[in-house]
Amino acid sequence: GGDRPVAHLDVTNPYSPELRDILQKVGTEQGLTIHNGGTYVCTEGPRFETPAEIKMFHMLGGDTVGMTNVP
Repeated sequence: GGDRPVAHLDVTNPYSPELRDILQKVGTEQGLTIHNGGTYVCTEGPRFETPAEIKMFHMLGGDTVGMTNVP
């Protein structure tokens, strides 16, 4: 508000590509299962999602649902 203009952050690619490459490489070297890509659905707490909400998010293309991983 006030005299400052409204600003919106572009979160099309919210994480550093270089850091993602490093994490993927190290994780693979350590024998971890790495999922490169996906859609994170962020919900508002302080409550857990219902089974119906989880099903809906999956139907809409969400891969992971949580409330803490906000870029």
